[in-house]
Amino acid sequence: MKFLIDMPLSPVLSHWLTERGHDAVHASVIGLHAASDVEIIDRARQEARTVVTADLDYPRLLATAGSDSPSLILFRGGDWAEMAVRSRLVEVLSALTRTKSGAASSPSIGIVFAGAGSRSVDPTRSARSPSAWSCSAAGCGRAGDRGSPPCARPEAGG
Repeated sequence: MKFLIDMPLSPVLSHWLTERGHDAVHASVIGLHAASDVEIIDRARQEARTVVTADLDYPRLLATAGSDSPSLILFRGGDWAEMAVRSRLVEVLSALTRTKSGAASSPSIGIVFAGAGSRSVDPTRSARSPSAWSCSAAGCGRAGDRGSPPCARPEAGG
């Protein structure tokens, strides 16, 4: 997979992903250290990269633009230490790999909220339906759409 790591996350993350066989760059390394979110999105789209960020503006920007790219992995819900980001990213990439291998076709866009106990937008759904979610609490897997009540599990944060 190809990734563009946004400024809120460490440049070390791009090296770590590269060591694992991915094509990953950090925004600061490619001259985007002072770029707007829209510029980051445009660059990721041009290079067919998934944006990895902790910036909560990205899902809104993608949804309001009605965009079909880029895909997004969003770390939310607090201060993410480097090892915690790596650990959660391993889980997210594993889940995405399983989803893609079981899907009839590849998604045009997926937004994954990578926060601990967060809801994750189903990567098989389009950004034009950004309200789709599935609970990431251990053993739950409950899914919903706009208007669905959140998961009641305390660890789901919903």
